[in-house]
Amino acid sequence: MPNIAATYSRVSTDDQAGPDKTSLDTQEKACEALAERSGYVVPKEFRIRDDFTGATLNRPSLRRLRQFAAEKKVQAIVYYTANRLARDAVDLMVLLREFRRAGVAVLAVHNPPKDDELGRAMTFLEGTFAEVERREIKERTNRAKLAIAQQGERLPQGTGKGLYGYRYNKDTHKREIEPEQAAQVRRMFTAIAEKGYSLHGLATEFNREGQRTREGAPWHPLTIKRIITNPAYTGVTYFNRYKRVAEDGKPSRLVLRPETEWIAMNSVTPPIVSPTLFDAAQAALAGPRRRMVADPKPYLLTGHIFCVECGSRMSGTTLSGRYRYYQCLLARPRVGMKPRCKARMTRAEELEADVWTAISERLENPSIIIGEIRRRQVEGQLYREEDRQRIQRELASLDREEAKLLQAYRVSDMNVVLLAKGVKEIKQRRTVLQHQLQEIELARQDAAKADQLAKGVEEACRHIRGKLGNAPFGKKRLALEAISARVTAGPESATLRGLFPSYITIEQTSA
Repeated sequence: MPNIAATYSRVSTDDQAGPDKTSLDTQEKACEALAERSGYVVPKEFRIRDDFTGATLNRPSLRRLRQFAAEKKVQAIVYYTANRLARDAVDLMVLLREFRRAGVAVLAVHNPPKDDELGRAMTFLEGTFAEVERREIKERTNRAKLAIAQQGERLPQGTGKGLYGYRYNKDTHKREIEPEQAAQVRRMFTAIAEKGYSLHGLATEFNREGQRTREGAPWHPLTIKRIITNPAYTGVTYFNRYKRVAEDGKPSRLVLRPETEWIAMNSVTPPIVSPTLFDAAQAALAGPRRRMVADPKPYLLTGHIFCVECGSRMSGTTLSGRYRYYQCLLARPRVGMKPRCKARMTRAEELEADVWTAISERLENPSIIIGEIRRRQVEGQLYREEDRQRIQRELASLDREEAKLLQAYRVSDMNVVLLAKGVKEIKQRRTVLQHQLQEIELARQDAAKADQLAKGVEEACRHIRGKLGNAPFGKKRLALEAISARVTAGPESATLRGLFPSYITIEQTSA
């Protein structure tokens, strides 16, 4: 029966940044050669390769090695040099003592340990030197990364080059949008911020559709949460945002640093979502417990309801999985920040019922709404025509002013610098006026759509007349769109505006 040895080879990112750049292949070959010279064989399953930091003993591959020794499956353990086994002096001594107590020989390609008083002292010193070296390497690496981050022109190592929704350009050291994944990212933010999905519900829906992560794995709620809470999707990448904290007997974990220590890089990641949508998603995550279902309850006034206190949009939220409310997006607490609006929540059932009753009464007589459409159309056309004529007069005046300036240059000794300055000012003013003229033309085209809008109102009324009390959700939404409904709500009262001659006040029961 041959004597069995296990080899242990390790590299990590920090190691490769330092002077000792031995590869896994180099280490493994040297360890196998030493084992063979020492009378051991190394079966394939006992060749352990690791790409984890040597600063901790909590390494999956190292646990396998220790298990081999404890179960006496090997008679020897071979490593390349002490800092491959551990970069902490105490950790190195712990491992060597553990292996020897298990009756396993310990061999090293460089500086093999000796099990006597002087040998143990030398091993401890070697481990201490490795620990100091690791700290120096880490410090140099961090300084280099900080310098790159402060320049803001390319991504430093360790800033998530493989971020979902992007591809990494090795030439520019920047991210580029991956269209298909970016569309999925937008869907995530919209579902969380505006449609009331929970992380669990969204992951369930993605997996049911057969969607997969970049690595081809099913979606997990935590994976989606990491995307939703990453500000890089707004176009701002932060370096030095987290630090790793190690605790005795526990795996190390990432801890958020104070915001003053973050370094913002604004030109390395193109935005996929707007800051407004990102903030809304954070508010939604920090709000009351999210529904744990894939298909959230619909909210009739979504997109049509605004806060009475600050004017921001409100969105639906459910408490205890049963009670439906509308809440201002800025009133929802955000991680590490106080709410930016003090508005209380408004009961959804009562408000939706009252709003629909008020709309139903008007929809029974669509001529009132259509009359308001026509009135606004005429007023808008008169106002726009007035502005159009004024701008055209100003443009003609600029043409005359420019002609006079050029004539003065031809017949006098006007300085060419003054001429250029005058022409530049005229050009700037003309550009502004031309943009205003374009906006008026677009508004005129929108007014022409009033006929189409009036037909939409008639169509909506035709479909639901006589059935207003039991109108399905989709038909109610159609009516809201047709009359451009806008609800400004608080817990005591709400105001409904739309294509009515005047606004409607709705009294509410306090939440």
